[in-house]
Amino acid sequence: MPPPLRRLAVLVDEPTNGAYRWVLIEAAGEYIESWIEVAKSEEVYAKYHAAMAAGLRALQAQIEDLDLGPREAIPEPAKPSRHGGMFGIGLGTTIRR
Repeated sequence: MPPPLRRLAVLVDEPTNGAYRWVLIEAAGEYIESWIEVAKSEEVYAKYHAAMAAGLRALQAQIEDLDLGPREAIPEPAKPSRHGGMFGIGLGTTIRR
């Protein structure tokens, strides 16, 4: 089973009249309490639809497999400590005889 989908969205901002920029945002929290800015355009577009189209292309560029959608990264398994145990004092290590 693939990892969960990331909740990404594209919006278009108009910082000054007639100057549009796309912004990629990601939902934060289980119930979408807030949104985090992921990326935004450096380029300014004269038309809303041009900024939205460019934003959708930017979103698609971040997705490895467009058939599956944007997925959360699978965390790497923790590597065992060379020092053994918490704080390097040997707790939780196996003593071999």
